[in-house]
Amino acid sequence: MPRQLPANVRGFVNRSEDLRLLTLTSAEATDRVVVCVVVGTAGVGKTSLALRWAHQFAGDFSDGQLRALGVPGNLVPADLDARSALFRSLLAGRRFLILLDNAASPTRARPLLPGTAGCRVLVTSRDKLADASDEAAALFSTFEDPDALNR
Repeated sequence: MPRQLPANVRGFVNRSEDLRLLTLTSAEATDRVVVCVVVGTAGVGKTSLALRWAHQFAGDFSDGQLRALGVPGNLVPADLDARSALFRSLLAGRRFLILLDNAASPTRARPLLPGTAGCRVLVTSRDKLADASDEAAALFSTFEDPDALNR
């Protein structure tokens, strides 16, 4: 089972309200993929917040926290749609936590959204990624108050 989250952050303080909001949002749905997007400018602590939450709740995702699924490189399709389909197939019926850090656009994030209820995706971005959920039927909650992230 993959457990490849980067190391937890040090010096993380005074973000209890932000962690609470992520926790509430992640618990909102069990019948679909839940995607939380943490949005803010560079350096406000989006990644630190996402990593802290991911480490705190990693045990809730019995099948792992995803960075790699062990598919040999020669078996990974060259086509993006085929790679996305393989990814969703590998996650089918499983509980994974997926952290997508610094997603540049909805186009970049969408292929990595699983189709399995019970998976959670935590995305950090400088962009609101407003249309990323169009095809994924995902619930997006955006934390975009830079002052809140600096607390």
